[in-house]
Amino acid sequence: MAIVQTVVWQGPDSKIVDLTSNDNATDAVIPHNLGATPQDVALTLLRTQGAINLWRVSAMDATNVTVSKTEDESGESASPQLRVIIRRPHSIGR
Repeated sequence: MAIVQTVVWQGPDSKIVDLTSNDNATDAVIPHNLGATPQDVALTLLRTQGAINLWRVSAMDATNVTVSKTEDESGESASPQLRVIIRRPHSIGR
């Protein structure tokens, strides 16, 4: 299996995705369609109980952001565990 991605919001300047991991997959490649390498990527934990994976942005470019978890979680949940907020550079106008 893979890390499940649920798009919460997609706009011309940002994308918000929730990630759910129920197995030992470690990487989620998120296509962002922003036309440039993001200015920043914010990771927000959505679970406050139990063990939380250690997540990080492992790569980003003009097409994708890759988010990785560095260890497996015991007692994983079917609920989303991480929210990823991707923002395009402000210097690129529309």
